[in-house]
Amino acid sequence: MIHIKKVAFYLFFISFLVLCFCKCKPEFSTNADSEPFPVVYGLLNVLDGVHYVKIYKSFLVDGNAYDAVKDIDKYSYKDSIDVYLNEYNDTNKPPIRKIKMNTATSIPKDSGLFLYPLQILYTANAILNVNYRYEIEIINPYTKTIARVKEPIAMARAVTIGKPSGTELTITDRSISFEFYSGEGINRYQLLLKFYYTEDLNVGTSRQPNPIVWEIGSLVDLSGSAGVEKSITVPSGSIFFQKISENIQNNDGVKRRHTDSIVLEVHSAGKDWGLYIQSNLPSSGINQDRLHYSNIIAYNMETNEPKYATGVFSSRSVTSKKYKDLVLVNGSRDSLFNGRFTGHLLFTDNY
Repeated sequence: MIHIKKVAFYLFFISFLVLCFCKCKPEFSTNADSEPFPVVYGLLNVLDGVHYVKIYKSFLVDGNAYDAVKDIDKYSYKDSIDVYLNEYNDTNKPPIRKIKMNTATSIPKDSGLFLYPLQILYTANAILNVNYRYEIEIINPYTKTIARVKEPIAMARAVTIGKPSGTELTITDRSISFEFYSGEGINRYQLLLKFYYTEDLNVGTSRQPNPIVWEIGSLVDLSGSAGVEKSITVPSGSIFFQKISENIQNNDGVKRRHTDSIVLEVHSAGKDWGLYIQSNLPSSGINQDRLHYSNIIAYNMETNEPKYATGVFSSRSVTSKKYKDLVLVNGSRDSLFNGRFTGHLLFTDNY
C-alpha cells in the first residue's frame, strides 16, 4: 500500500498533462487529418524493483473534449504499442539490456476529468544500476512511429543528510535548519518531515494512523554537482506542531497518543524533471507566454521523418533519516505534550 501511494503521488497530475496536450478544446469541430501523438510521463527510482511509465495519446474529437476523456479508447494505446526500457553502460554502443514493459491496471486512478478508477500503466520488474543510463522506447507498428527520450537519462543518486544530527530531533519555536549534501546530476530537491504516532484506545487496542507530513520546502540546483552543502531554514518550528494540531481530531475513544518516530525525507529528481517542473510554474510577470519543456522525441521508423511527441522521462531518489523522538531536555517534547497547539491531544511518554 505504501508503494502504491508513492507511485500515485508521482503520477497523479498526468491527467492534467494529457489534457493540456490533447489536440482539442472544450467545444469545437475539426477534421481528423492530424494523427495522434504520444504523451509520456515516467520517473525511475533505482531503489524500486517495479517501474511505471504512463503513456497516453492525444486525440481529436468533434464536440466536447470533457466528455471524450471519459472514454479510455480515445486516449489510451492499451496494447497497441510496444514499450521498452533500454539500459546502457555506454551510450555510444547498443543497449546492454532491453526490458519489455507490459500493461498494468493495478493502481486505480482517483476521480477527476479522465475515466476512473481504471488507468493503464506500462510496467517493468527490473533491478536498475545507479551507474547506468536508461531510455524509454515506444514503438507503434500501426503508425510506423518510434518515440523515445532525447538521450538516455542518468539515475538520480542519494544525498547525504547532515542536520539535524543525532537520534532525537530538536523542534521548538526557534528556527530550525535542515542541511544535506547534494547528489550527482540532481536538479531539484524537496524536503518532507513525517511524524509517525500511535493512538492507544480505551477499548484496550492501539492503532497507527497515517503519518502527518510537513512539507518543509524545495530548492533548485542547476549545477547538478555532488557533495555541495544545501540547506533550508524554517524561521520557527511551531509549524510542525501546527501541522499535528490541524491533522488530529480528539475523540472520546482515544486514551493517549505517543510518538513512534519522525522521519526526514529528501526527495530529489534529475535534470529533466527539474526543468519540466520549472517550465510549468505559474508565471510571475506580465508576459504570460511560457516555454514548454519536453525531452521526448519521435520519428517515422521507415523515413526518419520527425513526428511530434511530448512529456518527460527522468529519474528520482529518496534519502531518509529516522529520529526516534523529540528531544526531552530543551522543551521540544514538552511543546508536544503541553504546548498551545498540541497540548489537548493527549501525547505522553507514559505507556
